[in-house]
Parts: sequence; C-alpha cells; structure tokens
Amino acid sequence: MSAALLQVTLAPRLAVGGGFPNLVLLLAVCATWNLGVRSGMAWACAGGIALDLMSPGPVGPHALAVLAAAYVAGFWTRNTGRHEPAHAAIAAAAGTVVYSMVVVVSGALSHMPVPSVAVSAQLVVMSAAFNAALMPAALIVSRRLVPARPPEPGLA
Repeated sequence: MSAALLQVTLAPRLAVGGGFPNLVLLLAVCATWNLGVRSGMAWACAGGIALDLMSPGPVGPHALAVLAAAYVAGFWTRNTGRHEPAHAAIAAAAGTVVYSMVVVVSGALSHMPVPSVAVSAQLVVMSAAFNAALMPAALIVSRRLVPARPPEPGLA
C-alpha cells in the first residue's frame, strides 16, 4: 500500500516538534468518512498490516491502532454531519490520540522500547495537530477521487 510506504519513508522527514502526519490513519479516516464504517475498517486493517510489515516489532500493533482510529472516526460520523471538514479534522485528531495510545501500550507489553510519558504526550499532541490540519485537504482530495456513498444501514 502506497500510503504505508510513504508513511515510513517520507512522513518522518516532515516532522515538527517530533510529530509527523500519519498517512495511513488519514486514509482510514477518509475512507470511513466517505465510504462508511465497513470500508474504513477494511482500509484501516490493510494499511495497519502494511505498516506492521514495514516496521520493526511484531505484526499487529499498527493494524489494531489504525482500526481503533477508524472506529473513532466511524463513531464520529454517526453522531455528527459527514459533510463538515471540521468534524473530520477533530475525528482525525481523536483517532491519532487513540492510535498513539494503542501503539505505546502494545509496545510496552511486547517489551519494545517506548518513550517516556512526557515525550509521548508531546509526540501525540504534535501528530494530532498535524493530522487535524491535513484532514480537510485529504477529505477534499479523497472525495474527488472516490465520491462519497450513503452510510451503511445501522453502521454509520
């Protein structure tokens, strides 16, 4: 998946204050926002597994983390207007916080090196701000590439 490849090669070069955008998370939130929860979860799973395969450590933490972020976006779409870019930005920021918590906790549980709480908090805040800032543009681009579908019955 190209978003995962760009995530591990290009995105760290865009770092500001230690945080950088998570392109796979943005793709999963866009898919959830535009195509519905099922599609968003499928894209999140595929992108998360691709991230896991391209990073050191066990397979699963990134997939679980992106799935959790897509779930947050799905929850957000059920309770807010799907046509508001500001809501998508908030969902991306909230998804980033959830994503980061899952990655840090799973890293600690699998005895991988994890940053201190203070450093983690700084990285999460900067990454959430990056993702929130990029989300409206990502949403516009994704809607031009793939028009939004009506939500699935009972899910969004």
